[in-house]
Amino acid sequence: MDIFELEDAADIAFESGEYEECCVILKKLIELSDNIEMKGRYLRWYASSCARLGKMEEALEVYTECIENQPNSGTSYGFRAYVHNTLGNFNESIKDYDKAIEIKPISYFYTWRGQVKKKIGKLEEANNDFNLAIQHLSNVNELDMDCYDFDDLSKAYFELKNYDRSLECCSRAIELSENSHKTSLSDYKYQKARILIKLGKYDLADECIKSAAKINSSSYYYPFMYSLLYYKKNEYLKAIKFCDKCIEHTDHKKKVYIRRAKCHYALGNIDQALIDLNTYLDHNPLYNKAKELSKIYQGQSGSVYCWLSEINMIKYYDNFISEGFDEIDICKELTDDDIQNELNIDNEEDQQILINAIKSLNINDNDGPSN
Repeated sequence: MDIFELEDAADIAFESGEYEECCVILKKLIELSDNIEMKGRYLRWYASSCARLGKMEEALEVYTECIENQPNSGTSYGFRAYVHNTLGNFNESIKDYDKAIEIKPISYFYTWRGQVKKKIGKLEEANNDFNLAIQHLSNVNELDMDCYDFDDLSKAYFELKNYDRSLECCSRAIELSENSHKTSLSDYKYQKARILIKLGKYDLADECIKSAAKINSSSYYYPFMYSLLYYKKNEYLKAIKFCDKCIEHTDHKKKVYIRRAKCHYALGNIDQALIDLNTYLDHNPLYNKAKELSKIYQGQSGSVYCWLSEINMIKYYDNFISEGFDEIDICKELTDDDIQNELNIDNEEDQQILINAIKSLNINDNDGPSN
């Protein structure tokens, strides 16, 4: 096969989610290339495939090689910044995004730099970056925007909690990539599911995840999105199973450990929740959210207050305490009728959330968590 045939084969493998095969082909292209720009392109493509396989350390090495060969490549700095972020190297990630923006100021880099700053508690700077991403595309006619532009806007609006606008932009990204960019299309559909979950539209989110999986079921995002969906639906044991799959899928430490910790906490497994949080913090010590949760769990282990907070029912804390349900083990004994008659909770939707949460506590006692 000549270079052009190898490129076509790599493209087909990448778009089909066959990233291992894509890496094999790209290695051949890298060996054959004597043009520094083309070699840089193949190296970035190879690193991207590694990242999608969860091989973040290898991806980091390859992007570093790209930068050494082409020190003025804003794209290489931006992609290496993404890998640093995934590995929890937040300060290094911000430095790389700074350099990428200096060389090539595009909306994508502003959005991702904002997400990193948000993780380490620099909220004002983060929101400024999200607004800069939107501003960067504000003067572009929508008819001239491609799927990547709409995806950038969707992510920026999502971070600013404008979920309706985020959904609109994500839907446009999907429309523009329907007949091409299959890998991007699955990513956009997973992103749409994430927005729908935020909007509480769980059935539509489920359909979206299934649709994305038909395009690329090998993606890390498949179990990741189902872990989020079941967590939001208070189906914690199912969420834990998908968290486990996420962790098996990658060789790096993802924030799915935080989600699994929150599930364990909701089920009363405080010790396991702390183990997951500490595992994450060992690799990502700067992530504020994990540090805050760890302090809460250590300081109020097993408290009714934290359990109700986790299932978004803290407004009924006084009802529980005043009626003597001040320990998790006592709460496990509540019947469906007790929730209305003893705790004086009349809202039917809230009653059902509490009924399901108490069932989860008792199921966990009987069966134990799936790890």
